[in-house]
Amino acid sequence: MKVLAALATCLLSFASLSAMPIPNFQPLGTLGLIYNSEGQMCATLGAVDTNQIKAEIGMGYNTKFTTPTGISAKIGIDEGVGHKYSPSFAVGVFNAGIRARHAVLEHSNVYYALLGRSERRYLNGRGYLGVFHGNRVMGLERKGFFVGYTQYLFPTALTPQKSYDKVALDAVYVSGKSALGGFTLTGKYFIKPTMYIQAAPTWEFNREFTGPMGIREVSKWSFERVRWVVTFSIDL
Repeated sequence: MKVLAALATCLLSFASLSAMPIPNFQPLGTLGLIYNSEGQMCATLGAVDTNQIKAEIGMGYNTKFTTPTGISAKIGIDEGVGHKYSPSFAVGVFNAGIRARHAVLEHSNVYYALLGRSERRYLNGRGYLGVFHGNRVMGLERKGFFVGYTQYLFPTALTPQKSYDKVALDAVYVSGKSALGGFTLTGKYFIKPTMYIQAAPTWEFNREFTGPMGIREVSKWSFERVRWVVTFSIDL
């Protein structure tokens, strides 16, 4: 009940936070709070963990814009279910919203499916692949795929039986020129297992550049397209 009260009090909504969904789930009964340098806040609650099925729900809000609160949800299974080599699988939605009839559509309602697989013996990393589809808020390009890889570094013992990784490096590529299209490199430092800070440069493929002669072409890999986001997260 304490966790549910905290969720209701925060009134936050899940936004993409310059990152696509990842394979892992928020632990059951815990509340993950995130705030980043762009004024985005989100809360994610671990809602289900039973019979090898997991689910989470979230809400988010941006303090710099007037976009209404958005909603996210994800359900799936961990890797190794059914067979030791089987990947994790999840389906979900983010930046979703509920609107009255004839009201202006403001949320992109991005649906996705996601596969993930870890390799802890040699690489100590995890790869994942997904597809997504949004609505007309995203413009003409509203679907695509994303692929990512996370490398875990500097394992640290908490107890003789339990440890965690102090650093995680993540790379994510999102196809196309939609509002989600781009490439992000993230460096994440865990202050403790339930608290981290991260910094991420993101190349935005959909961004237009204007000058005296109007819109000009810029390579999608140009550093002019890069924006930096710093994020702080804690689990309660």
